[in-house]
Amino acid sequence: MNRRRFLKSTVAAPALTLAACGYTREEEELFLSRCEFTSERTGPLVVDMHCHLLNALDADYAAFVDRRFLRSGSVLLPGLLRRIRARIDSDTVSARREANLLLKRMREPAAPEDQFCRQGLPSDLDILVTNDGLESTPDSTLGDGRFTGFFTSRTRNAAILLTQFQQVDLFVPAIVDFYEGDTLSYPEPDEQMQYYSALAFASKGRFLPMVSFHPERYAIEQMDLHAFTNLDLVRASIENAGAVGVKVHPSAGFDPLSNLEYAALSGRVNGMECGEYRETDFNRALHRLMDEGMQRLYALCDELDVPILTHGAPSLAANPDCMMEDDDPNNWTNSTSHWIEAVRRNPEVNPRVAFAHLAGGPGSIEGLAAHAGEEGHNHGSYFDARTDDGYRPSPWLQTALNALGSDKGDIWLDASVQNEIAYSRAALENKNAGLPLWSSTLRGQDLFDEATKDMGRLANWFGSLFEDYPALRRRMMYGSDLHMPSVGLVSGGDAYLKLIQSSLPETGDTRERVMGLNAAEFLGLKRGRQTRTRLERFFSRVGVPLEEIPWVKKVDEAEARIV
Repeated sequence: MNRRRFLKSTVAAPALTLAACGYTREEEELFLSRCEFTSERTGPLVVDMHCHLLNALDADYAAFVDRRFLRSGSVLLPGLLRRIRARIDSDTVSARREANLLLKRMREPAAPEDQFCRQGLPSDLDILVTNDGLESTPDSTLGDGRFTGFFTSRTRNAAILLTQFQQVDLFVPAIVDFYEGDTLSYPEPDEQMQYYSALAFASKGRFLPMVSFHPERYAIEQMDLHAFTNLDLVRASIENAGAVGVKVHPSAGFDPLSNLEYAALSGRVNGMECGEYRETDFNRALHRLMDEGMQRLYALCDELDVPILTHGAPSLAANPDCMMEDDDPNNWTNSTSHWIEAVRRNPEVNPRVAFAHLAGGPGSIEGLAAHAGEEGHNHGSYFDARTDDGYRPSPWLQTALNALGSDKGDIWLDASVQNEIAYSRAALENKNAGLPLWSSTLRGQDLFDEATKDMGRLANWFGSLFEDYPALRRRMMYGSDLHMPSVGLVSGGDAYLKLIQSSLPETGDTRERVMGLNAAEFLGLKRGRQTRTRLERFFSRVGVPLEEIPWVKKVDEAEARIV
């Protein structure tokens, strides 16, 4: 079940029912006992290098959902969504207000950790939870199976991650800028960054953010002669505010290689033909500045030794007709081939780029390019990408795999939102244990049915990639998205993490690398790297020596142990 189908079924159906969620004293104690971040966690380093805490205030929510997921064109539906948000708006406040609340509570006499975790308790309303497919009932106290965090505070989203995923040493929340040409409807990136910087302090390093960059926003700021642009914010966030990387989301209609040729910005096409839109004088000038912004971003990331994480799938496309007008998926906006060519064009810079969501591999989306162009192919599920002898990578994933280990382009992958791999592995584990598969009442039953038929073949295929492409052992990273739509179907407890981990090869150090060590290298967390030095300076402002942060010790110990 991809994101668009999932939201369409839930937003437009009774599944978006609001339920009273008052906690008993026992439930509060259970939540607070598991929501901690100062103690050391046993076992190897675990890094979730791609998660989100965002909520409805991080975008023009109603218009965004209608345009990206429902495509209804309805005037009434966005109004209905705004009414839903208004009904529970007490728990979704601005990023600036949340940042100030975090910093204020840090200065109070009570233990900061207790104050932080109490903000994770629900106020009055919450979205109903779902089952995760492995347990008979979800534990709503701990947020199990919650299918969206759009209607709760960012801090509550963070606290719930701490309760559900206690073994994760470091969360890397990516700030997403959904800006689409209307500055009045979208939050200011500096206010979002202010919150995540405060979160890094308040959580004592358990959360370290990726700052967002949007070339259209940068281009408009250049045109309007702003003294401080989006690119200036990226530099300041990395140098002074605890950011460890940059997140870009080209689904907004921009392209990493050439916006002059491929851009399809949702706020500017306005019913025109794609070619006509690109040929207008204003848009050509805008696209040139966007290309300039992307090139300056690559140079800045190379200079500061920080990575780029890109939305590596054709999902959430602002204008799919323009963004995917070519029959060849490798020529689509945001394709892996565009990214690889973009970073290879200038031999003087070599930024690290990670393709999220397995570069459009299993579980990505409607429009999945596994067998693009084949008549009758259902793009909604990777289970349809079977061949007689198993599975094969999508064109985007194949391009990324071919680039691994190349001396031109520093290419990485993350395994976020890989529900079908998780379901496939769960089917295999339950079969081996003699357990029933899933309840017939679960959401996404069509996907569960496919996993039942698959019986672990997709998960085994995923594991075999590490044998077929040995460089992948050092370039694949664990990520989740976690509370975002559809991943919630398997996020009850820590099911998603465990199922992805158990799908990895047991031989050698592959699991340890994928689950944490590769991310430490990708993010530059090891001793002697620029990011490590900047983080030492950053946490010294609140009197926290970096060596007292638990994940730091694990990174150093692993570096000494594993070559």
